[in-house]
Amino acid sequence: MNNRFFLGALAALSIVSANAERLLDSADNCLVVDNEPMVFGSMVSNKAWTTAEQQTAGLGLYRFFGYTVDAKPVVLSTDFQIESAAYKNGTYYIESTANADTDAAVKLHGHLIAYEPDLDIMSEIAPITNIHNLAGSIAYNPADNKMYCFFANEWTESYTEFGTFDETTATSTFIRSYYNDIITMAALAFDHNGQGYALNVKGELYRLDAATGALTKIGFTGVTPRYSQSMAFDYRNDKLYWFGSSVDNTMRLYEIDTATAKATAVSGNSQAQFLGIYFENPVNAAPDCVTDLAYTSTGARREGTLSFRMPEKTFGGAALEGTLNVRIAIEGVDTVTISGKNPGELVSLPLTLPDGTARIVVTADNAKGYGLQSRVKTQVGVDQPMCRYVSTEEKPHCRGQHRQRARTAATLATSPTAWSATTEWLLPKRQQKRR
Repeated sequence: MNNRFFLGALAALSIVSANAERLLDSADNCLVVDNEPMVFGSMVSNKAWTTAEQQTAGLGLYRFFGYTVDAKPVVLSTDFQIESAAYKNGTYYIESTANADTDAAVKLHGHLIAYEPDLDIMSEIAPITNIHNLAGSIAYNPADNKMYCFFANEWTESYTEFGTFDETTATSTFIRSYYNDIITMAALAFDHNGQGYALNVKGELYRLDAATGALTKIGFTGVTPRYSQSMAFDYRNDKLYWFGSSVDNTMRLYEIDTATAKATAVSGNSQAQFLGIYFENPVNAAPDCVTDLAYTSTGARREGTLSFRMPEKTFGGAALEGTLNVRIAIEGVDTVTISGKNPGELVSLPLTLPDGTARIVVTADNAKGYGLQSRVKTQVGVDQPMCRYVSTEEKPHCRGQHRQRARTAATLATSPTAWSATTEWLLPKRQQKRR
């Protein structure tokens, strides 16, 4: 069932503007100057892993910019030996095959686990005792707030069945079978309108009706898959991305044209394979993106000012009420968190960047969830390849079943023009399972 593959000169400093533009075919989504996707996904294999110990230490949820696939861990755990996974409203649902259950069926199929990245909480929902609930691909449909999946056929153990997936009980409800059509599915995703797209094991793309499971073939992507696959939409622009492992022994992030099915490589060949990819997409009541995003140098080599305007509407288009929070990430690392901002408020704060190309991502949130990401890219300091941006303290690990990890959070000081970084040590809320 689980066929995953294991084993120069000083740059000019200037204003870099990222004013949001509205997409004609996707109202209330933001398209900014640097539109490179920030992808989240489970690393399930890496060509650099040559021993079982390296694999055990490296499994986890990562995030990376799509063009480079320079992945940074969000959390490391052996629970991320996954069959499939999907993100819904702030929670990452994982069908994990890592367990030490004595029940034969559960040992074969695993457990459904929920991980909340923002709270760093991992919890087990239910065992997967039936092959009908073993999903090769799970996807969230924002139009009806439901999860859907391709699950295994009882006789062939191939992913030829389509249905809904209840993330509270780890059970699927049958809608349609493709067994008689001899179509085995590899990946599933839904756009913001609820239009489904399915990829089969031959690399062919279909439009899928969520209510009936009916398929309409679009065409061949140009890439033939090998091993497990994963697709997801970035709702900032409603682009479909596919992290594909192909028969030519390459692993890349692709953008798929949903009109023609053509897959275009976004990244180079990756050392690692990722499943369960997702983007931090909001629910309708969450904030829209920040606008007027800009980074302005103050003259010093790495110092400047970041400014932006808080959203006034929700992702669904309604007027925002109450105060908002905002999170700022630099090169994939959460760096600044601000609270108590009003809808439409102009925010400005000093920001020191690492040398090199700095990609800044700003996200507003409220009690309902995180909004769309806005981003800007700027060049700072000497024009040379940039070192990885890390915390000033090394991330320690402890032996045994627990793994410590550092979360560096920057909190604004009492002065509106100053902020200081503090490091909070977190211990996972749940022991790692042993295989």
